[in-house]
Amino acid sequence: MRSVRKCPVYSLILALVGTGLWFQTSLAADYRQQSQPETAAGPHATRSLGTVLGWGENQQQAREHALEQARDKVSKYLHKNVPELKWKPGKEFLSKHILQDPSKRRQSKEEAAGETELQCWEWHLEISPGDWNDILWRDREARIQQRMGLLGKILAGLVALLAVVAGYIRLDDWTKGYYTAWLRLAAGGILAVVGTGLFWLP
Repeated sequence: MRSVRKCPVYSLILALVGTGLWFQTSLAADYRQQSQPETAAGPHATRSLGTVLGWGENQQQAREHALEQARDKVSKYLHKNVPELKWKPGKEFLSKHILQDPSKRRQSKEEAAGETELQCWEWHLEISPGDWNDILWRDREARIQQRMGLLGKILAGLVALLAVVAGYIRLDDWTKGYYTAWLRLAAGGILAVVGTGLFWLP
């Protein structure tokens, strides 16, 4: 006679969830308490990064084009000073902090295809100590979110594993072992689907 296998699955799941939440909180707190990255490479006063030109049928279009040029220039500047930096400023950040108004109108030119006159505008790029600290802060927050996301995937995978094992044990006992091979196959398939889904989650 087959013995009924017992597994405190629910207790394990609750303990695992509690441990995961505690670990998440501790990790975030420890990471936030770390010292600020060295800012010696950053500006102690507002620093000029030169100028960029933008072309468009109007000033707004020219500004959008200039922001693309600014993104490349600022990214190179940040990579040179802090190579390990992961977060990169987007157009919104550049427009609000780095691209300085007012702009200057430059000589227009004609577009080769349609002979449409394109306006040329020039913007000055500046990065202040406040902008620099803001970039470092955003980079730290992005790293924290990345680590939390990875931990969440691991926790979800372990919970799924425990749930599948518990279901397999209960069904195997209920069917008295007659469908053990099929149950193992189904459990493996479920775990494979869950693992694939967690892998592709952003």
